[in-house]
Amino acid sequence: MSIENEIREASKQNGIAMNQMVKGDASQVLALWSHSANVTALHPTGSREVGWDAVQASFENFSKLASDGTFELRDQHITVAGDLAIETGTEHVKGKLGGHVYDIQPRVTNIYSKQDGGWKMIYHHSEVAPGLLEVMGKL
Repeated sequence: MSIENEIREASKQNGIAMNQMVKGDASQVLALWSHSANVTALHPTGSREVGWDAVQASFENFSKLASDGTFELRDQHITVAGDLAIETGTEHVKGKLGGHVYDIQPRVTNIYSKQDGGWKMIYHHSEVAPGLLEVMGKL
């Protein structure tokens, strides 16, 4: 399998995991991330989480409020540079957060790192999504 296809498979697994998270279960997402101190997630709420403990907590907290969601990455583009891979695209995410409906399409950048024979997410950057901010303001 080519490295680009390995990244496409890692991304596919991330999409499956994100579909579970927007329904209330973050466990699969957490398994796909590196657990290192230098991972970073910039979420569509505008928050920035640095380090595994903070990233883990952010996904767990979101999933506790999430239900009835769907996730799809579109317009995927992958660039590989050694043991790092950069993926860009647009996330199309719908669901409920604390019972409030949201529908967002932020552009995103994900960085994967080759670790222990597989590819782990080490960085996620999403545009701020006003629709999600509006819902967060109601919670």
